[in-house]
Amino acid sequence: MSPLCIGLFPHFSSFLRREIDCIRATSYIRGIILSFIMFTTRISIFLSILAYVLLGNNITAEKVFVLTSYYNILRQTMTVFFPQGITQVAEARVSVQRLQLANTLVMLSSTAEDGEIEKFLLYEETQIQRPISSATDKSDKNNGVSHKKRTDKVSDVAEKVSEKSSLLEKHDGSAEGESYPGGEVGIRVVEATARWLPDSAEPTLDKISLTVHPGRLLAVIGPVGSGKSSLLQMMLKELPLSSGKLSVNGKISYASQEPWLFAGSVRQNILFGQPYVRERYSQVVRVCALKRDFQLLPYGDRTIVGERGVSLSGGQRARINLARAVYMEADIYLLDDPLSAVDTHVGKHLFEDCISNFLRDKACLLVTHQLQYLKQVDHIVILNYGKIEAEGTYYELQATGLNFAKLLEEDHEKEEELKDPVLHPLEPLLKQISFGSASSIDDRSKVVPVEVAEEKTTGRVGGDVYAAYLRAGGNCCIVFFLFSMCFLAQFLASCGDYWITKWTNLEELRYKSLLDTNSTVLTDIVNTTTTTNSTFPEPDSDLSTEWCIYVYAAITVATIVISLGRSFLFFNVCMKASQRLHNAMFDSITRATMWFFNNNPSGRILNRFSKDMGSIDEMLPQSMIDCLQIGLSMVAIITVVAIVNPWLLLPTFVVGVIFYMLRVVFLATSRSVKRLEGVTRSPVFSHLNASIQGLTTIRAFGAQEILEKEFDNHQAPIIPLVTTYHPGLNKLNNLLKTGFPILQSSTTTQLVFKEPPKDLHSSAWYLFIASSRTFGFWLDIACLVYIVVVTLSFLVIGGDEFGGNVGLAITQAIGLTGMCQWGMRQSAELENQMTSVERILEYTRIEREPALESPPDKKPPKEWPQNGTVKFQNLFLKYNKDEGPVLKNLNFHIESKQKVGNICHQNFAQTDELATSGFITVGVRRNITDALIQHTIRRKFEECTVLTIAHRLHTVMDSDKVLVMDAGTMVVSLAFLPNN
Repeated sequence: MSPLCIGLFPHFSSFLRREIDCIRATSYIRGIILSFIMFTTRISIFLSILAYVLLGNNITAEKVFVLTSYYNILRQTMTVFFPQGITQVAEARVSVQRLQLANTLVMLSSTAEDGEIEKFLLYEETQIQRPISSATDKSDKNNGVSHKKRTDKVSDVAEKVSEKSSLLEKHDGSAEGESYPGGEVGIRVVEATARWLPDSAEPTLDKISLTVHPGRLLAVIGPVGSGKSSLLQMMLKELPLSSGKLSVNGKISYASQEPWLFAGSVRQNILFGQPYVRERYSQVVRVCALKRDFQLLPYGDRTIVGERGVSLSGGQRARINLARAVYMEADIYLLDDPLSAVDTHVGKHLFEDCISNFLRDKACLLVTHQLQYLKQVDHIVILNYGKIEAEGTYYELQATGLNFAKLLEEDHEKEEELKDPVLHPLEPLLKQISFGSASSIDDRSKVVPVEVAEEKTTGRVGGDVYAAYLRAGGNCCIVFFLFSMCFLAQFLASCGDYWITKWTNLEELRYKSLLDTNSTVLTDIVNTTTTTNSTFPEPDSDLSTEWCIYVYAAITVATIVISLGRSFLFFNVCMKASQRLHNAMFDSITRATMWFFNNNPSGRILNRFSKDMGSIDEMLPQSMIDCLQIGLSMVAIITVVAIVNPWLLLPTFVVGVIFYMLRVVFLATSRSVKRLEGVTRSPVFSHLNASIQGLTTIRAFGAQEILEKEFDNHQAPIIPLVTTYHPGLNKLNNLLKTGFPILQSSTTTQLVFKEPPKDLHSSAWYLFIASSRTFGFWLDIACLVYIVVVTLSFLVIGGDEFGGNVGLAITQAIGLTGMCQWGMRQSAELENQMTSVERILEYTRIEREPALESPPDKKPPKEWPQNGTVKFQNLFLKYNKDEGPVLKNLNFHIESKQKVGNICHQNFAQTDELATSGFITVGVRRNITDALIQHTIRRKFEECTVLTIAHRLHTVMDSDKVLVMDAGTMVVSLAFLPNN
């Protein structure tokens, strides 16, 4: 999860309200559609019977219940699956269009590259047989760089092009690009103009011409926002050219301005897919000043850095980022201000040992603000507003009298910093701390650290989860009213079914009476009438056909109104529950301790806020309302069938037991697999997030294929050697081999994996789908047997039954089987979706930072504090109870209103940076925040006690005392600065 910016909070609620409004609208539409199953069939039956009766026909049981069976068959297909299919097709269409857009962008990029390759070959063919043009020579003379004549042939260039796959993958990977004439390793830029946005009026870079040769160090300087980083982006083919030429010959390594680390070990971040060569690795660690850090880290270079390197300081991240670039065997090194995040002594070590010495035979381009090192570079380029203002050696630029002298003012200040007599007494100590005697890389820790795994519950979802969800939706009165409306809707629907049966029986009695009357007139035998009417009761004279129509119409209209009202209320409750759960989780996350963020990558948090919240918003209400109305319908149907034929309760009970057993067995696997799918989804989000953040570095190193394979492997989480999982996972490989679903119990077991399972996320999802299909198949078999039993029972048992009763029992049985099958599936899906609520509730109960204010019984006096005295006495602090202390035995006393600067080799406390995105450069952001902080400290905290943590000595020049720390211990206790 990216760190939260305070300025985001005023806008977050408005974004959330808009999203909630959209979700609420779609939920109400979905509620209307789901209500169709309650009344669409009944409306169709009512209108058909009404039209049939009004045309002068008499209804019979055969006609009514054949019609009812027909509409019941269509009911689930037309009212559930068909609207659902339309919705899913629409959503799939949008998803396919978005994927198509992404794929189109990739194809356009490849096509553009092919065109650029053709233009490049034409350029080589015209330029290869002759020296560089006079204009180019002139430009090179201005650069102070000499060139050889190039006489290579086109065939040699074509052979080099074919050998370097990066030429075909400029945007997809390695920045090994086009070779320029002569085949000499280096970079050549001729009159290059580039824009980030094609329609931008002002170019980002304007008519840039320079050359980078092997064995030469070129420094690019300039004010913040001048285009220094954009120049490197252009050389990496990230910033597209509008005009001009760019030729790259050789393998490029790149160190970004903002360090990019992924959630692996320090060694993995340095190697970045390169083979481990111990000698070179040791050299890189030494020149990048990482030896002492490895000694202090708990697992040495095997320490897990966490997402974005949260377990490291800013200086450590910068040096590891530089070490990754230096470790890679490349021809050209592009270093984007690698010295800005380290203190002065470490920066001097990095420049002299790493950049000047270790890379002395390579073509190196260094972007820097550390102007004190410019005397030692071979060539300097001054950028301003995207243009080259001046270039040459240090002394050539100094002799021009340009604004270079003004730029050097800060240089002299920083250079004098080490010679300042004020800090002279601390200088030997700081040097000793910065470069402690570390003879070798500490390999003491052979135990690989285990990343904190995401929690995964087992067993069935508890009733407290359902209760918490309902409480979030409303109080007890609202929930009671909602369930009352659900009961009332089902009662009215059952009344409609009963009434059509009663109406049909009445019409059958009238028809029998009419036949008996006709028989009496023809035969004049009174006893015949008496005998015939002895079986059937006289029809109720108060219930005429018109009256039956009115009652049926009233029941149908009431069913429609109550069903729609129930759906609107239900989805309103679900929306409130979803919103309150989201707010509770967001509030809990924003108040969580830093330990939580350091041990939980952003993918886990994004997983809860995206996939789990999406399930609660969209899928859970649908499953829950289906379970409610289908459950009530099943109760009503069983009641009706029992009234018609009590003997049918026996097979109904047997089928119910079979359904329940199938559901128990299915849920044992599906519930655990659903939880597993949720857990294994988090690494996918984390990996994708990290890849997007480091996209430029990944492309510069040509590591797309590695990251793609890692993405496939990240379908499986990082699994320790011994862990707890559902036993169904132990059969996962068998499942993939056989293709048959495996149903397991919900008990836990210990599994030992020598290697992490591959593609576990997709496998878990496949297991869930396969088990669902098997569950549905066996439900279909049970339903078919039940329909056969109900139908044959009327033939076997016999008896004088009304046709309406028989038709009602059979049609209700057919409807019951369909509802049972769908209801069992939805009840299982409900419990699976409730795992999302369970995961959300987990994040609402995470440990929080202490309250900002003390409780009333522990509040200090109003006049407290009377002074700002701070006292540390034998203080030990640790981030985790299972780890060692990071601050050890601190003892010092700070008087009121004193300003204390805390200086250390590197800050080993875990810190986070506020991250922003856009076109504001890192240098601009750093300058704005640094100036604002310094100004605020001086003006607002004049009467306060201030502790300032700094890597640069000039930052604490206004302090009264300096506290020097190293490796969590106090080296110098509150030394007074001589000028204070």
